[in-house]
Amino acid sequence: MRDLMRDHHYFLFFASRINNDTIELDAAEMRHVVAALRHAQGDSIRATDGMGTLYECRIATIDASRLSAVILSRTTVKRHICPLQFLVGLTERDAFETLVCNLAALGVERITPLVACHCQRPWWKQWDGKAAERLRSKMIAGMKQSCYPFLPQLDPPLAFKDIDSAISGFVIMADAEGSSFSAVLDIIKANESRYSCIVGPPGGFAKDETAALRSLGALPVRIAASRLTTELAAVVLASEIIGVRLP
Repeated sequence: MRDLMRDHHYFLFFASRINNDTIELDAAEMRHVVAALRHAQGDSIRATDGMGTLYECRIATIDASRLSAVILSRTTVKRHICPLQFLVGLTERDAFETLVCNLAALGVERITPLVACHCQRPWWKQWDGKAAERLRSKMIAGMKQSCYPFLPQLDPPLAFKDIDSAISGFVIMADAEGSSFSAVLDIIKANESRYSCIVGPPGGFAKDETAALRSLGALPVRIAASRLTTELAAVVLASEIIGVRLP
């Protein structure tokens, strides 16, 4: 088990800086490499830029705040054939961090937090560099865990009244009163465009918000027999669509 955990193909690291022939890992990534995995100069690691490239590297130098490694080879990974944007009603902070981590692991391209009527405790009003960076770190963790080298785009919070400016392609919304997923399977299979997937906040969308989404052409889909949390509903909807669309 120890040998498996040290196998450099088992882990993926996020490179904060990439030059022509070297990468650099920041202090947090370096601690994982050195303190947790006990890698040293000369060992092999694998890293990504979050934009679809995998780098096979050899550690060159390690100091107190960063690690530098020589790039041995590059591999470009294709995105899976299901481009997904998720527009999700804001939850409590911890739940939203879980949500972005899991959506990143599934390979979602873009995440747009929605400020809807039933959103509670507006922690997002303090959306600043620190808050955005913490959410980005959660997405990086999800990307690394899945070894799928694409980091989603994370938008700043969007007021629900402006949602029409953010959606494109085939629009689906999770709705307990919508059609069952199996009933719309053929429609989803036939779609060849990108998806805008909409999930309400805890408590769901208000009636006028649901009506507005239907007027924009959103397809209401029931994804479970029971009521799900926002963060679970987003993951279930993403995995259902990806499962149908992947070859």
